[in-house]
Amino acid sequence: MATLVEKLDNITTHPDINIASQAAGTSPDTAKEALWAEYSSSKFQYLGYLIDASNELDLHIIIMAKPGRTVDVVKRYLMGKNFNQGPFPGGEHGDSPAVFSKEKVSFEVRSTTDERGMLASRPPFLIIALDSSFDVNLESVKKLRVAQGHSTLVPVVRLIIANTVEHVKACLPKCTELTRLRLTVQHTLACNDSAGELQDDALGVQENAEETLMYVMDNPATRTWKLPFMEALEIEGQGETPGSELDPMSSTNASRQKRWLVSLISLLLII
Repeated sequence: MATLVEKLDNITTHPDINIASQAAGTSPDTAKEALWAEYSSSKFQYLGYLIDASNELDLHIIIMAKPGRTVDVVKRYLMGKNFNQGPFPGGEHGDSPAVFSKEKVSFEVRSTTDERGMLASRPPFLIIALDSSFDVNLESVKKLRVAQGHSTLVPVVRLIIANTVEHVKACLPKCTELTRLRLTVQHTLACNDSAGELQDDALGVQENAEETLMYVMDNPATRTWKLPFMEALEIEGQGETPGSELDPMSSTNASRQKRWLVSLISLLLII
């Protein structure tokens, strides 16, 4: 069941991650791979709109993803978007975050499990958590968020496809691993028919990307997050108390009704 959950989780990021015959790097045409990624995944579609909107800006963005095939897919995607891969400052070949640049815009691709605490290649404006393997409490992540030249923490946007396994996992109460697995399977199955639907106040993928970019480029001292947060699913936790890590996902106002809440792609800003 744990393997099944992992495969379902991978599908929310990119449908080819679980397909052995589609190993990253086997196709000579990275541009076609990038088009397929945007066609088949709302997360990569979001990245595409973000790249288009940042065309003439001077900024650095870190993308953090599950190690292995997911990281490889992100790298191939950026190459397909005509970004050039350069050396990571002070890093060893093949063992460092990958840096891709085009004019003044650059992306840095990192594994979510890399705990070495390496500084970013340049001060980041934004960290994008591509999948559920991201842990904001890792010391390496905390170090990345304290960027030179910024008086506030670097914002993190987590991309979540609603009513999928990653949405369910984000809303689980604090409980044992066995209970987490049971609840994950139970509630993922329950919301299967409504996976990916829009919640009432959600914007489209392009609007999400453009609003994110406007927030990033605004004055950190006065900017406010204008996009709606992902609404919490109603999870039966058998009386167990939710942990503090779930606070950004929780809702205490009247809009939290006992129903499945939905969104095509939701953005959670971790402050």
